[in-house]
Formats: sequence, C-alpha cells, structure tokens
Amino acid sequence: MSRIDIQSAIEAAIKDAFGLSGIKVELSCPDIQHGQLATNVAFRLAGQLKLAPGQIAEQLAAAIGHPLVATVTPAGGFINLTLTSEYWVKQAAQITPEYGSTQIGRGKKIQVEFISANPTGPLTLGNGRGGYNGDVVANVLKSAGYQVEREYYLNDAGNQIKLVHNSIYAVVLERLTHQPTDHIRGYRGEYIEEWADKVVGLIQKEHKTPGVLSPDQIEELTNKYIDELGVIGNIVDQVKASVKRMGINFDNWFSELHNLHKTGKVKQLVNGLVEGGHATNKDGAIWLKDAAEDGGDRVLQKTDGEYTYLAADLAYHMDKFERGFNPVINLWGSDHAGQVPSIQHGLKLLNAPGELKILLFQLVRLIKDGKEFKVSKRAGTYVTMDELLDEVPSDVLRFFFLMRSYNTPMDLDLDLAKEQSQKNPMYYLMYSYARANSILEQAEGRGLKPAQMSAVADLTEAEIALIRQMTQFPQLLIEILTDYGVHRLTFYGIEVAQRFHELYESQKIIDLNPQQARQRLAIIELYRIFMERYFNLLGITPVKRMGPG
Repeated sequence: MSRIDIQSAIEAAIKDAFGLSGIKVELSCPDIQHGQLATNVAFRLAGQLKLAPGQIAEQLAAAIGHPLVATVTPAGGFINLTLTSEYWVKQAAQITPEYGSTQIGRGKKIQVEFISANPTGPLTLGNGRGGYNGDVVANVLKSAGYQVEREYYLNDAGNQIKLVHNSIYAVVLERLTHQPTDHIRGYRGEYIEEWADKVVGLIQKEHKTPGVLSPDQIEELTNKYIDELGVIGNIVDQVKASVKRMGINFDNWFSELHNLHKTGKVKQLVNGLVEGGHATNKDGAIWLKDAAEDGGDRVLQKTDGEYTYLAADLAYHMDKFERGFNPVINLWGSDHAGQVPSIQHGLKLLNAPGELKILLFQLVRLIKDGKEFKVSKRAGTYVTMDELLDEVPSDVLRFFFLMRSYNTPMDLDLDLAKEQSQKNPMYYLMYSYARANSILEQAEGRGLKPAQMSAVADLTEAEIALIRQMTQFPQLLIEILTDYGVHRLTFYGIEVAQRFHELYESQKIIDLNPQQARQRLAIIELYRIFMERYFNLLGITPVKRMGPG
C-alpha cells in the first residue's frame, strides 16, 4: 500500500460527502505532533462548496474510512491522519539499496557540464561549489533512469591562454632584465612564478648572456619554452588530479582547441549564421544580430580573425545536441550570467534540436575564525581546492558545499568543517550510520539477527517517525528533478539522522526479549540500508566505525 491508496480513500470520501468527482488530493508530512500525514483539500474545496474550510474538514474527516487509517482529525481546515503500524511496515519494506530510483528518464541522454574552469591555473574555492553540485545533480538524474554524461569543457584556446603566456613572460622579463615591467599579467600566483623560473633556466642554458636579449627575443623564447614544457597540458593534469581528489569522475574532457577550432566547427557555425542572415559583417568583424542583453549585436569574430567565446560556445552546444543529448545542463558561476541571453538567442537562431538549461551558482566565501579568509600562495588571490582538501576531507567539503541552494551566496565555515564531532552536520549523519552498524555488530555478537520487515508488528512512535522521514525520499528526488536543488538532500538527511538519534536515545534495542529485539533490529538494519543509499547518491563514502563524538 502507498500514499496513493490513502489519497484515493480521501477522494472517495469527498465523493461520498459532497458528490464531487475528479478532485485530486495531495498529502504532506506535517510536524509529527500534528499527525503523520495531512491534507489541505478542504481549503481548496471551500470556494466550490461555499462552505468554511473548517466545516468541510469536519464532514470529510467523518467520511474517511480505511483499514490502515488509525485516526482522522480535523484541525482548522486541515485534516491530519495517523496510520497503523501495518501501513508503515509496508512502506518500510520498500526501502532497498536502490530506494527512490525510477525510470522517468529511461531512453533519454542527458549531459551535465560543470566546473569547466579555464586551464590557466589551479581549481579554486568557487570551482568546488559547481563541482560538487554538478556531480550530485548527475547522480540524481542517473537514479531517475537517464543516461547521464559528465563533461568538463576545456577552454584551451583564445585570450585566456594568451594571458598565461603573458603572465609568465612578464615574470621572465623581470628576472632577466632585473627591472620591473608593466607588461600585462593576467594571472598571478606561485605557480606562474614556478613556470617562469623554469623558462628562465632554459633561456640561460641556451644563451650564456641573456641580458643582451631584447624584450621581443625574450618573449619569443618564452613562448617557445612554454610550449616545449607543455605548461597548459601540465595545468590540465593538475586540474584532473584536483578533480580526482574531489571524488569526481568525468566521462569526457572536451577540448575547445582540438574539438572545435581545429575541426573547423566554429568557422562553419559562424559562416552558417552569416549565410542565414543572422550575423552581419560590420567594421571588419562579424556580429550576431540582436544578441546582447540590451538588444544590440554581439561579436562572433573579431577584426583580427579570432573567434569570441560566444562563437565557440554556440559551436560547442550544437556539438552536444549532435551527440544526442537533450537537455544539456550547465553549471556556471554567476559571473557568467551576462552570457546566458546571448547563447540562448544564438541557439534559437540555429534551431538547436534540444534544450539548454543553465544553473548559475553564486559566490562562496571561506570563513575562518569568524572572518573571510583569502590568502593563497598558489593562486595569488583565491584559496585553491587543493589547499582546502589538505585541510578538510573531500566528503565533508562535498556535504558543506551542498548545504546551500546553488543560486544563493554561501559562507563555508572552515572551523566547523574541520570539527570532527556531531557539531559538524556531515559527522552528525555519519555518527548515526556508525551507531546503526555498532548496534547490529553487538547484536550479532549475541546471536541476534534482524527480523524480516514483513514479520514486524507493532511499531513505537519513534520508529514510525523515522520510517515516515525515510519514506519521503522518493518524492524528494522527484522534486529535485524539476529544479536541480540538490541542497535539499543535506537538510533532509539531517532530519532523518535526527529521527534516528531520537530513537536510539529513547528506547532499548538489544536488551529486550529476543523476539522484541529482532523486531527493533529490523528497523536499525533498514536505517543502515537507507543511509548507504543516501550517501551513495551524495557521492559520500559511508564510514562504519567512528570515534566518540
């Protein structure tokens, strides 16, 4: 039996009491002190019946009857229901290692692209938010039956790569001339200094008197050695290593340079827009018509022949659709919000055969000792993910990054994240799981095994409260599919763990007669299965044993 049966019983009561058919009833889970399930259908019927919600609720409560409904209580227009232990046992029996999985997306290919930071330096704090959120969005989609691909888009062409060269060259120039320079430095940090030192060493090895070299010669040599050293490739390797430390596995790393520019896809797309009358040549550049936020045009190809981000992004997303993905989901930092109208406009002009959904996540501040913390040797300005991972385990960071909706700013409390006690929300959940495992191990040592859930009879109030909380999981996953708000999983998990801790502290489990103990252990075993499913969906490794906390 499911909630649908209870809904049907209420819908039948509406027909019996008021002669109305086709009324859809929705059930919610109120505060447990008011009941186990509730409906506000009386408020919705008030206008149609020309009666007060409270009066409708009283008449309807008297008409509701079902063998698994224990009590029906009208409360100011709401109708609160408590259900029998038999109902909750049947609900609990549905909890399996794949609990909440559906086939909603069966046969559909969907892509989630996230992080996609320019390969110009190490991943930073902000990349962590997009990374962990994107990974869990992909997990939820996969659990709904979608064929999901995780992709990282490498912007390894264009101006940002030139800025890496310029940044290294500026340091090399200072090293060799022993004079400060005002040359453009797009990126700063220890990693730029390290690459510059390697280039200086190679120049000094090739030229015994590098001081006589002109700035142009130094720049030419710098670019030569940057390519020979494989600087961009090394940065990409560092990014991949950081991503691995975060516990994220991308199915595909897509290169802008090799997959779009060298294949001619960007050129082909721009030419097609011109031929279709959607782009125009103006002042030596090619512009996409009516693509800017203010209704103006946006550049696709500059006067020097170089293509813009917009041109490459349009080619990239058309490539995604050509690969059969629909929809495609991007997680972008909020600083890219201005690009959204242009790319959506361009895809519309191109008659894109799919939908692009863009989730914009807000900035993250790292808080230490109650103050914002920004110091980083590696990045120069921002804290890198590797520095953060040196301080806090990835699973803890993952949980913390998921604790706020992606579209609101968040503060990451470093001191709380490092706290290895139940004050830390992630450890609060993990301790509940470890407790469940400890109870089951102790029981096994006494020769006690959990009963089959189907054999469980009477449930305590604490057990019903826990089961009720766990069985909200499938509906929560369906809701997340509508807006990708995976942050709700963290708050939900905390509530489930709270119900477990209350059960643990309120009743004996092992120290009962064997039959009662086996029934209580069935609930503990159920919780263990549920939490392993929950942690798996979050991408967190469950820990069976933890120290006191």
